[in-house]
Amino acid sequence: MSDVDLADELEPLPGVEAFESELPSALASRAAQYLGMATYAFGSPAAAAALQDEGDELAIPQLAAAGKEVDSVRYAQERLDESTDIALADRGLPGFDGGPGSSETASLLWQEVDGTRRPEVLLALLNLRQRAGGVEAAAAAASLLGLSRGELRVSAELLSAAAGSSDELERGIALAALGPEPVPEPGPAPVPGPGPTAPVPLGASVSTTIHGTWGLVAEDDGWYVPGSPMHDFLRDRVRDDLYDSRPDYFMWNGGYSDADRGQGAADLPVWTRRVSPQNDRLDTVFAHSHGGNVALSAAAAGQGIRLLVLLHTPAIERPDVEWAAIRAKVGGVVVMRTRLDLVVLADGTRHWTSRLKFDPQKLPHFPVMVHWRRREGYFDHSYFVKRENWERYNLPDIVQSRRLYAV
Repeated sequence: MSDVDLADELEPLPGVEAFESELPSALASRAAQYLGMATYAFGSPAAAAALQDEGDELAIPQLAAAGKEVDSVRYAQERLDESTDIALADRGLPGFDGGPGSSETASLLWQEVDGTRRPEVLLALLNLRQRAGGVEAAAAAASLLGLSRGELRVSAELLSAAAGSSDELERGIALAALGPEPVPEPGPAPVPGPGPTAPVPLGASVSTTIHGTWGLVAEDDGWYVPGSPMHDFLRDRVRDDLYDSRPDYFMWNGGYSDADRGQGAADLPVWTRRVSPQNDRLDTVFAHSHGGNVALSAAAAGQGIRLLVLLHTPAIERPDVEWAAIRAKVGGVVVMRTRLDLVVLADGTRHWTSRLKFDPQKLPHFPVMVHWRRREGYFDHSYFVKRENWERYNLPDIVQSRRLYAV
């Protein structure tokens, strides 16, 4: 059973408030606390700096960068368990018995982390709560797995189990943290009814959708598939040249590796030339999650795109020469993301680099933040592939307006 229902708005609960209930918003907020504290303690200075504004809103303690005091426990589960037991005993708490501890224990440990900013106390908190189940546990396990570079077996086992969860956020966090390692195969997206099959007229403009990594995307409704409600909405309200023929719409294998994304990037210009032989520049590309990096890599290799709409795309590092090539081939960029996207935060644990935000100097873009004023759209990795949110914030007008500035 899912513990976080994304049909409900998740309200960010700052600081210790996140530990005072078992409501979905509290669980998601605790998950963000764990991933955020781990980023401060174990991530690069750039990752910590990228997190700070949103971390401050959630009152995530800014831990000092971890040093040698955690080296003895970061790779050995037995040493980590012993350290956890000592941390609990020193604070007069029940000893570690291999379980998650209570919510009260987690709250007390969080408060000590907040007061001392000591990474070793955070390790005890993460080790306890990775056994709690659900989104909270997945975030704790992702933080520990990243810290240990995949060596902590309990974290790996818990994430492997979470990768098959019916909970969208739990599954996404687990798959992001596990990376390209073998995970349970997700089921196929439902096949909508057939769409138009008329060929694209010679020289006509073409827009397209690009899905993200399998398992990280809300694939239950196949938002990018011609004939799906979201695809029809984008075609009707945003771009009437959105490619709408099946089965030859653009797809890539969705694998979670640089090589998989590279193959997708190589395939995109081949697909573009086939569907639009007299106009090899795509008009508008709507790309979700790492599908956005497929589009960016294709642009770096020469694929022209008038307007690129990035939906929850992790901002992976690229050489300056590659960013320059992208700027030369992409007319304009719109970035839509949520604050403290848990899947993007978990994606960062595999590298401990900054993936939340694109550098506007390297990738000039128009950020969509209309949903932030009411503290909406936190934590979710599929917020902007949902038709109701495009309608709610009148996003078609924003995209159409930005397209006028894209050259």
